Amino acid sequence: MPHSRGFVYLCAALLMLASSGCGGGEVDTSSETYRDAVAAFYAGLAAVQVGEDQRADAKLLQVTELAPEEPAAWANLGLLALRRNAFDVATERLSRARDLAPENSRIRLIIGLGESIQGDYEHAIINLRQAIALDSSNVKAWYALAQALARSGADAGEDTDVLDEVLRQRPNNLAVWIERLRAAARAGDASTVSQAMTRIRALSGGWPPEALEQLSTLENAAKEEKKEPPRRW
Repeated sequence: MPHSRGFVYLCAALLMLASSGCGGGEVDTSSETYRDAVAAFYAGLAAVQVGEDQRADAKLLQVTELAPEEPAAWANLGLLALRRNAFDVATERLSRARDLAPENSRIRLIIGLGESIQGDYEHAIINLRQAIALDSSNVKAWYALAQALARSGADAGEDTDVLDEVLRQRPNNLAVWIERLRAAARAGDASTVSQAMTRIRALSGGWPPEALEQLSTLENAAKEEKKEPPRRW
């Protein structure tokens, strides 16, 4: 089933106008068309950030008319289509972005996240692996891959290996530690549950009482889950 949590990462994956211009060719940056395309692009991004999707769509479509070979405009249009569950439109736009920039890791990330949201974990995993192959420092792709693996029912342990790689690159990422805690609890790995809770508590300094209470609830839930037989969700 679709997972809206993916939009946390989709919103963080907004692509900027390619520095090489339209499709990597020579671009006259002093031309009126170029200036209009850039203005429309950033107006579209600003509209995305504040939730004005209709205006964002109009501005980014304007970019594709002025600069049809600009992959970032197509990618962000695909993101907008995903946000309104227009999956066929999203696929068309994201495919165009991928074709224009086949070595762009962030475009592959958005494609993989879109597939994951639709529950198509098989293709999501393929595209997220490709995103990582293109840029091994793309932490969002690593994290999204771990989630897709867990939800797909892949071989036990593969998702935790991916989470461990994220933590190697971002050892203070609280969200990933929480995900690692859940994975360890599902597997009945008491040692890693203890390690993860220690790390999470170390990162929780300065949290308000309400947040600390939720942390205690999470810890108790992990302890209860350890008592159950390991399972895949």
